[in-house]
Amino acid sequence: MTRRTVRRRSTRAAVLLPVIGLLATACGGGSEEGGEAAGGGGEAAAESCYEGETATFVVPFSPGGGYDVIARGLAPFLEEELGASAVVVENQPGAGGLTAANTLYAAEPDGLTFGLFAAQGIVGASIAGAAGASYDPEKFTYVARLAEDARVLLASPQSTLTSVEDLADAGPLQYATSGTGAADHVDANVLPTILGLDNVEIVTGFEGSSETELAVTAGTVQIGSGTLGTRLNGIENGDQIPLLLMGRERADELPDVPALLELDLENPELAEAYIGLQEVGRSVFAPPAMEENCLTQLQDALESTLSNPEFEEQIAGSVDVPFEYADGEELRSAVENVLGAPEELVALLEKAYAGQ
Repeated sequence: MTRRTVRRRSTRAAVLLPVIGLLATACGGGSEEGGEAAGGGGEAAAESCYEGETATFVVPFSPGGGYDVIARGLAPFLEEELGASAVVVENQPGAGGLTAANTLYAAEPDGLTFGLFAAQGIVGASIAGAAGASYDPEKFTYVARLAEDARVLLASPQSTLTSVEDLADAGPLQYATSGTGAADHVDANVLPTILGLDNVEIVTGFEGSSETELAVTAGTVQIGSGTLGTRLNGIENGDQIPLLLMGRERADELPDVPALLELDLENPELAEAYIGLQEVGRSVFAPPAMEENCLTQLQDALESTLSNPEFEEQIAGSVDVPFEYADGEELRSAVENVLGAPEELVALLEKAYAGQ
């Protein structure tokens, strides 16, 4: 995996069109032809969806976590890019993100409500037919993926585990998760099957990823998982031992840690499908049928912000996330591929979302 901040800079200029429209009107003078050009078919495209408006940026987790930090870091830059009077971060925790996803799905598609989600959980819940998933994932407006942010399997430094090979020969292993719907709970249900392990016990009841991280560090449990971006500091400090990257190839940050697809697996197709689910990453969703003009403006603002050195400097001290912008069409394509998951993965996801 090559780490970089953003794939490309924006070439669109939807947020600048209001200014361009004013200049065109001034240059056109009193000409009837010039007036038609300025006020005709281009008028709707020039209209700002955000100028002077308050936008709501939904976060499906409690304050203080990685998603919350990213959203609050983005908000002031988005305000400036969009010309909004405010971009307000609204935390809607519950059911591993499903509460917020359901609320967003029913919101007005005017562009003023959007959210930052762990898309793995939202799409996975739908594949599993989870009772709390009251939405059709194919109908969301997919704004952009901000980062893939691969997940990593971690061991406690209090354990005897130092490599993924140690897992099979270990005694009973307790795997800390945040409970039904959480990404680490899905990991705990799927990964042991991929690795051929039958000695893993899932331990739930932790409030969130910060608590599971602490449990692994303290040795309360032997293993856990999280995103590479949120766990890298702990790994570098020796608080957690990285065993496996759930990805196609190794991360630059962990060159000695094997990637899942490097292993000699009995069912590499299952591993491939699970990695595809992981790759939908940290993504911005909006309600179905979002106005195209508003979507373009929001996409431009996000892409421009991720390219902004001030944002990079500000966020670097809070989370170590490898931001890499992918537009809504790329994200939708990734999601559609995941929705065709093989039956074995569907069965494991059903088990995970049934609270097992």
